Amino acid sequence: MKRACIAIADAARARLYTYQHDDDSQQFVEEVDLVSAGRRSIDDREAHRDEMDTKFAAHVVHEVERVANERGLGHVMFVTPARMLGVVRPHLEVLRKHGFLVDEL
Repeated sequence: MKRACIAIADAARARLYTYQHDDDSQQFVEEVDLVSAGRRSIDDREAHRDEMDTKFAAHVVHEVERVANERGLGHVMFVTPARMLGVVRPHLEVLRKHGFLVDEL
């Protein structure tokens, strides 16, 4: 059986899914839809935007860990644009330390 938590995220929005596949069936279910508060405002200052992106990345990783733990999933995947991956990557180490297999796409 293949099982994973998949996060598809950019700086403005993240959607978290669970995926399960075995010989008889497969399920792909949306679990959480997150929106970055920092990207909803009209404040364009780059330093502020970077700070909000970092906070959002930490929040997304926290939610991924919560969903994966609740569903008993040991594999997580992050699908993000390169810039957001650079923001998320430092937070992924927490997942690895907790024993999750982490893929970055």
